[in-house]
Amino acid sequence: MEEKDPTFEVLETITDRKHPVPAVTRKRDGFTRQEVVNAFARAFEMIGGVERMALWANQNPDKFYVLYSKLLPSTAINIGQAGLVVIQHSIAPTPLDQHPEVEDDN
Repeated sequence: MEEKDPTFEVLETITDRKHPVPAVTRKRDGFTRQEVVNAFARAFEMIGGVERMALWANQNPDKFYVLYSKLLPSTAINIGQAGLVVIQHSIAPTPLDQHPEVEDDN
């Protein structure tokens, strides 16, 4: 069976009378940020969504990780003046973690 060109799927979606692309009107001061975000989200789904992005990411991991790293939260935390940070290791200690006592010759 011949594979369908995804370009035509997008065109069919656009011309589909049941789900027409809504007309966007420009307000006096321009588009709101939310309108732009919504437009990008809809376009993302129209061109293949997560599945297509995963295919692209697999072929372009260097570009994907750069973009992904921008979405991660900052690792900086504010613990205040006298904050106490407790680090609990999730991996059990191994013999390499055991340090023998070193005798001081002085």
